[in-house]
Amino acid sequence: MEQVWWKQITNAANFIQSIVCRLIAQKSVALLLPEGMPWKDAFENVVIEKVTPEDSQRIFDVMESPAGDVGKFMLERYCDEDKRSEYRSCVTQAAFLAGRDDIPLNDRFVWVKGIKARTMGEWLAFVSDYRANLPKGRPPAVFILETSESDAVRPTKGIDIISFDSSISPFDAYTFCMLAISPLRMKDELKTYCAEITSQLCGRDVELCALCLGFGKDFFAQPADFVTRINESVRSTGEPFRLDLSMEMIRRRVWKAQIKTLFPLIEDFRLSFVRRHRTLVESGLPITGSNGERITVPEEAGLGELYHMFKNGVFVTVSDSEKNQLTRFREWRNTLAHCSILSLKEVEKLLSEQIPD
Repeated sequence: MEQVWWKQITNAANFIQSIVCRLIAQKSVALLLPEGMPWKDAFENVVIEKVTPEDSQRIFDVMESPAGDVGKFMLERYCDEDKRSEYRSCVTQAAFLAGRDDIPLNDRFVWVKGIKARTMGEWLAFVSDYRANLPKGRPPAVFILETSESDAVRPTKGIDIISFDSSISPFDAYTFCMLAISPLRMKDELKTYCAEITSQLCGRDVELCALCLGFGKDFFAQPADFVTRINESVRSTGEPFRLDLSMEMIRRRVWKAQIKTLFPLIEDFRLSFVRRHRTLVESGLPITGSNGERITVPEEAGLGELYHMFKNGVFVTVSDSEKNQLTRFREWRNTLAHCSILSLKEVEKLLSEQIPD
């Protein structure tokens, strides 16, 4: 699933490529990643795999951010005891490290993970100071400063800010759902519906989308029944999933998915019925609509008005199968119009209906 997301979804792949291009160009970046970053280990691996062939002189040094003094941390990490003894407090640690040509920092991509808001300012200042004090012509160490606290990042000279949330849209998550659901054994029309349900419930959390799709068809019949199982599951990072939706919120999102995917089919049937029986519909006009409006044009007649004509004998020459179909579509339309949801069995029945051209 992670390969589908990071390599086949355009904006996810572009997000990685935007990072890769900057690193190859020796530009440091601040990465704003969400708490629920999908398949984070795979993301890191893809970045490293793409950069390494383009810059084989540097190696990646991936580390967790320290809670304390950033300059002291970097001095201890990249200088042995003898070199540290040469440091004097009249210059910053960043300037001291920038001036050395005999330390491993010079040929590193320094990937710092888990930076908290209280420390991000120190990291930004350190990198900016380091870059400002590099001797002319010396290739710099390249920094990747990773945080999930977007408010902590401020524009800083020499550091590009790249945000996951600004790069990825709900449509990307929906596209992922469509690709991920394709192997399941169900009709294509139902796959589209199930992908929309998943996207509505999970938003841009594509790793959660993958978990829900993995439950199979039972999940789409009663998604609320799976909340406990979801919240007992863990992400690829080992962190727990959290689907913080009440039963009413779940029902509402399922309804929105049904309106989006099913209502156009209901309208297709209505217009098809009117087109095929226009003369009969005209004979039943004018008629008063459900809101008291006067309907004089066949195309303005809703399923309720068409059903009323049927009950009043207007469609005597229409086949029983078509009248039964009119009844079913009216019932489905009324259910959705009153903010109720159709069962999965009803959804499958609606999707299987043949609507004549």
